[in-house]
Order: sequence, then C-alpha cells, then structure tokens
Amino acid sequence: MKKKILKVLLGFSFAGAGIFALASCDNSSEPANTSYTVSRPTTTETTPEISENKIENKNSTVNLGGIGLGSDKKCEVSFTFNDSYFEGQSNVYNKDLALFLYGAASVNDGKEGVSKFFTDLGFNNAITYPKTVEEYHNISYTIAKKAAKDATYVVVSVRGINYGQEWSSNFELGLEGDHNGFSKAADVVLEDLYTTLGNINGDVKIALTGYSRGGAVANLLADKLFNLPEKKIADKNVYTYTFEAPKGILVDDNRKIDYDNVFNIVNDADIVTALAPSGYGFARCGIDINIYNADVDNLLSKYDSELVLPKFTIIDEQYFKEETEVKDFIINKLLTDYDYDENIKINTREKFVNNYASTIQFIFNNIVTDMKAATKEKIADDIKTKVDAGWTGILELMSIISDGKSLFNFLNPYFVEDGLTYDTTELQNSCNQIVGLIQGPGSFLLTFAASEEYRNTLVRTVDMHFPIVNYVLLENHNA
Repeated sequence: MKKKILKVLLGFSFAGAGIFALASCDNSSEPANTSYTVSRPTTTETTPEISENKIENKNSTVNLGGIGLGSDKKCEVSFTFNDSYFEGQSNVYNKDLALFLYGAASVNDGKEGVSKFFTDLGFNNAITYPKTVEEYHNISYTIAKKAAKDATYVVVSVRGINYGQEWSSNFELGLEGDHNGFSKAADVVLEDLYTTLGNINGDVKIALTGYSRGGAVANLLADKLFNLPEKKIADKNVYTYTFEAPKGILVDDNRKIDYDNVFNIVNDADIVTALAPSGYGFARCGIDINIYNADVDNLLSKYDSELVLPKFTIIDEQYFKEETEVKDFIINKLLTDYDYDENIKINTREKFVNNYASTIQFIFNNIVTDMKAATKEKIADDIKTKVDAGWTGILELMSIISDGKSLFNFLNPYFVEDGLTYDTTELQNSCNQIVGLIQGPGSFLLTFAASEEYRNTLVRTVDMHFPIVNYVLLENHNA
C-alpha cells in the first residue's frame, strides 16, 4: 500500500514531468526470500545436429519479482538457449531468441547473478562493466561470448532494471540530436564492444538487448553499430531485440532508421514505450512488435493468482476507449500548448529541457538515488496517514502542492533528517518549478487523482511496464 502511495505521489506531484522516467524501472528493495515458480508452457523442441554431436538446450532462471507486481516474493522464470537460435536470418523474428534475450535483459540480481545466467546457458567470459559517464550518469552492461561451430556468439545486455544513478540520464534529452543520456551510454558500450570484436578471430554473430532504459540504449547502439565508417561485423550478423524501450532516436528525413533486423518488443499499454514523446521528434529505430493482449489480467492469473494489476476504467470516451490509448491521452494533454506561462510549459523539447530537466534530475538524484530507504518510508507513511484521514488529509496534501514554499517546507525536513548535502536554493527553485507544472500542464492529473478508479487507471499504465507482466505477454504472443 505504501509503495502505491509513494508511486502516486511521484506520478502526481511531478505531474507528468516525472513520467519521462517513471518506472524505467522501479528501483525496489531486495525481495523477500519467499519464492514461487512461473513456468513456460511445455513445447516440443527439435535439436539439430552438429557433426556427430547434438545441440542441447541449456536453461537458467531469472527472478522477475522484486519489481512491482510480486515485489514481496521471488518470481522465478526459466529461460532456454540453443545454438540454433542464431542460425536463422537476423531480419526474421525468432520468438525463441526473443525469450532468451528477454531473460538476458531482465536478470537483475547483481553481477554474480548475471554471470550465473550466462554460464548456465553455455556462455563463457561474461563480463559486466559498470561505468560512470559523468556524475549520476552510470551505465552497466554485460558482454558474454560463446564459441559455436559456425561463429562466436556475442550477447550484449544493457542494464535497465534495479539501477540507481542511471535515473538522471533518462531525463537528459538534450536540446538537439538523439536522446543525450541514452546516446552517451550507447557510446560507452560501443567502445567496449568494438574492443571485444577486435579480439575475436573468425565469424561473429552479435545479439544486442536491454529492458526499459537498457532497451533504449541497445536500440541506439544498433544504430551506431550500423553506421560506423569501419565495420568489424556485417549488419546481417547483428540480432537486436529490445524490450519495453523508450524512444531515443531523433527522426530525420535523411536518416535511415527502418532496419529490418532490429525488433522492439513493446506492450502498447505501457506508458514508458511512448517516451520520450514522438511530439519531440523521437522514435525507435527498427520494427516495433506490439505484444499487448486485452486478456492480460486473465493471462497473469493463470501464472499466479497474486499477480494482479490495478483495474482499468473507461473514464470518459472522449478521453479514451481502450487502455492502449491512456498513455497517448496523458502525453497529449501534457504537451498541449495551453495559455500558461512559458516558464512552466513542456509542449516542446526545448521547453522541457530548459524548464524541467535540471529540476527533475535534482529531485530524483536526491530522493530516488541518494535518500536512505528509511527516509523514503517515512515520506510514504506521512502521505498514507494524510490519505487515510479522508478529505481533511487530502486537503492538507493539496495545500502542500499549492505553492513552492509549502512543498519546500514539506520536503526539507526529510532532506535534513537524512543528512543529504544539497543546495537549499536549488531545492526551493525545484519546488517552485514542480508546483508550476502541477498547476499548469499537469493540472488535469489532479482531477484524476481525486477518484480511486481514475488513479488505478493511471497507475495501471505504469504497472504495465513491470517485467513479469511483459514476460507473460511475450510468452503468449504469436508474431
């Protein structure tokens, strides 16, 4: 309950600006030791031969719990790898390869867990590179190799789950070109990948993958790899599968981005996949494959009855009729050019960057990344107490976000108690900007927040980003 309260606070207090990275991905604490298994439906496998030896399926498990749904227990999913996954053409979608790479993109239990995943599946020398691009601009990724009969297989998996300092670069769109935060990260990965390729003799086949932010970086990485002046690998030997990736490629009429060997697996009801907005000129390179299924609630319950999403409610048909339209409704409202002060608008990329990027980075760096878990818990408890008090408490919460000084007076004691080192003036300015956003472009969200049904509908579009939800959708999707 308290996690949901804090999620609603973030979603509505930042009133849309925070949505540019919300749930990319939930930075939850380590799950409890309870576990349950979600098993893939049984399928008949054929194992092709190499010389006199058969290729064997290898299996490993990934915990898709601990993030959002099922956060109080482990949710272990079995993933399989077979050398035959790389035998097909890279421009032909392969569901088995997609499922394997989903596991590679979703493994989130630290360096040792990532190494074990790849070792279990027959890969050697899985090296994880945690690197700092700039302060609060980290990137972590794994490069794993496997020698096969026809080639060396290299898998590059970019972390997009259970990270901290990488949050900041989600907001760093930059004023021009590709999404600056994602692009910087892709450059770092590309450098190590190119070094790896230079040390391999013979043919190489590469798979690029990532979930959420990791998917956005992998998408840009593929584009950069295809456009290198000196290539160490043929484009046809690059297999790219991203999952729930935000958009980071700047659309340009003179730029090729319709690659036929880049597959972006997206749940069309997940708001993260609609960010950064196409209204700012952003897109994903390659081909989007929509795995949304209107029967998602039933599919989840078949795996485990405790996997329950908030209920979707049609608020008004003039807003949306289907839940896949909710994300578009939210973003279109936020980007509408209303008659507000220019200093609080976000209807263009330039206005978002100039008005809010540094503000959001400051708040998220201090609260999401640096603040102690116990202090965040106190904030959630404080809010929950006010919500439980009924209208009296709701009015008190409304007064907190009525002006910048009131929001500052609410947050500052928590910053002081936590021992954070911060600029008081910057916190005050950030509070002023957030309140301006709430009372301006994000004001429609306050109306929605007044109703539990409406809140659930908005929270659901964020919960649609959780790994276990999209695993179930992918497993039940037939391209």
